[in-house]
Amino acid sequence: MKKQSYDSTFTKKEGNKFYFLNQTEHWSAGEKDDIEYMTQHTTYEVIKRRCEKNPENDFFGYRKREGKKYIGEYIWLKNKEVLEMTDSLASGIMNKYHLKKGDSCGIISGNRYEWYLTQFALQRHGIIPVPLYTTLGKEAIDYIISTLSITLVFCTFSDTVAEMCERNPKITLVCFDTFEDIMNHINPSISYVTFDRLIKEGKSNLIEPQLPTMDDTFSIIFTSGTSGIPKGAVHSFNSASYGSCTINSAELFKDSPMKEQTYFSYLPSAHVLDQEVTHGFIYGGGRIGFISGGIPTLIEDLSKCQPTFFIAVPRVLQKIYDKFNETYNQLGYFSQTLFNIGYYYKLNAVKNKSWNYINWDNIVFYKIHQVFGGKLKYILNGGAPLTEELYEWLRVCSGAIILQGYGLTETFGGICCSLPYMTDLNILNVGSCGPNVEIRLVSVPEMNYTIDDEYPSGEIEIRSKQNFICYYKNEEATKAAINDDGFFATGDIGKVCPDGSLAIIDRKKNLFKLAQGEYIAVEPLENKYCAMPLISQCFIYGESSDVFITAIIVLDFDELKRIASSITTESEKDSLLNIHYLNKIDIKKKILQIIQNYIKTQHVPGYEIIKNVYFETEHFSTENDLMTPSFKLKRPQLKRKYLTILKQLRTEIQNNLI
Repeated sequence: MKKQSYDSTFTKKEGNKFYFLNQTEHWSAGEKDDIEYMTQHTTYEVIKRRCEKNPENDFFGYRKREGKKYIGEYIWLKNKEVLEMTDSLASGIMNKYHLKKGDSCGIISGNRYEWYLTQFALQRHGIIPVPLYTTLGKEAIDYIISTLSITLVFCTFSDTVAEMCERNPKITLVCFDTFEDIMNHINPSISYVTFDRLIKEGKSNLIEPQLPTMDDTFSIIFTSGTSGIPKGAVHSFNSASYGSCTINSAELFKDSPMKEQTYFSYLPSAHVLDQEVTHGFIYGGGRIGFISGGIPTLIEDLSKCQPTFFIAVPRVLQKIYDKFNETYNQLGYFSQTLFNIGYYYKLNAVKNKSWNYINWDNIVFYKIHQVFGGKLKYILNGGAPLTEELYEWLRVCSGAIILQGYGLTETFGGICCSLPYMTDLNILNVGSCGPNVEIRLVSVPEMNYTIDDEYPSGEIEIRSKQNFICYYKNEEATKAAINDDGFFATGDIGKVCPDGSLAIIDRKKNLFKLAQGEYIAVEPLENKYCAMPLISQCFIYGESSDVFITAIIVLDFDELKRIASSITTESEKDSLLNIHYLNKIDIKKKILQIIQNYIKTQHVPGYEIIKNVYFETEHFSTENDLMTPSFKLKRPQLKRKYLTILKQLRTEIQNNLI
């Protein structure tokens, strides 16, 4: 690839810092008057303007539930209905609970339109909505409730919510469920009202809005983080509006207005990324359809919602890809050959920005398009980088342009995006920083990342109008994160690509040194191991007193079954599903050897080859508190859970048992 200049983004180099700004001319797609209005008015004002301007346009979509199943097509609420429900709900809340500006209320629920109606209604009166993840853990949820003096929580009723109320008896619930759904499940001691009842009461006694200012608090969004007590990132209406306008400023929908687009909401609404994109679509006039029953209904919901824009994380996209491979392996010779030919020619076309005389999408890839609803234009990947293999498959087979984004809770979501007209889509990058964003790279010499590299690299620091104000009641953490000149230190390591875009390549904090002085950057190394079909999840561990690393690995059992004959006898194949059998020294040695042989083909240095392993049969997840809601490993929790086993692995190595 031809090396390109950094002149378009480079501003200055000072000491160990490399500065570059956004390419402003490429971030001006939105209507100037609309963008100005959005960034100068609160959420409720923007919604009211939208709804009164086009009252009959679709706003929120959902599928009807009967029993435990979701049936039928999407039902779409009109703009005028959403505005009416917001006004009624806000009036019901204020009349019944007499909240005052600056009070906080919790929201704990999966994705549904009621989640956002609650946010709108609370913000209509300067009440602060605080998302609560069910996966934060009991201690974290109780900490948030106590710290913010929360007494009113909007929810989808669940065992987690019931337990929360037992621990916090002053809580009153507003349940999104119907009375019939919860009447036989909710403890009589819990104070509650249904969402629909509150709207009905408010509709009969409407009150005028008491709007906050742009400097008032939009929300306090707690980061689950990978350790310790959660930190609450305080966002103002200013920072949230600038963050939400990022998608409106990009030329993603220059061929058709955003009001003709559909966003499919399935990443947790408590997560800042879903809020950023949802509000961006709200501001731009688009419609939002919500997932119905979680990941099990994802494919069916996508086919019925027919989105044009979809946010994903690698784990979900990988599952779709794995399902495709299962189907592909069952195809006959002719079908596989036809697919391979179509894949070859289309991949060359997308890489070279050319076109094919044959419409391979209609001949070969049509059914894959339908998996995503058939109208998909963009998939925005966030959370972690895609593998090159998965990235290319999505570009060829999904019918969509694949965008890589980067952002954090503290920046109200995305501050970078790989826009198709601005960056080289053959590079796995996160693109150019958005409007009103400054990024700098700071050398991290102990990790061999410096701005003096051919392509400068270092810790990413961000200053922007969408940055958070502070961590709630946590001055120490705020000072540690925000420099004196206003830059927020992310802890992520970035690198400038040849086209001037940014790539995320490492994490500053996930680093340890071995006794021989070599540093282990665990996330990139774990990704290399997880690229092996046999490995589903991997947690790498090492001590500064050791010269080796060990790992806790969750195997892919389908792949394990496939290679079972190379590990054990025919009569004991089924035993491979047993955790005790997997970790017998002789069996473990055979599987470990297969893993070591694979990783050697990836040309890693010897100290990055794991010397011992424990095979786990339960996946790391948010439910067992070993992953964050954004699918990052919780390393302190993993270390705590497996501490005895990790010590045992070291002992086995030291005693030459492995």
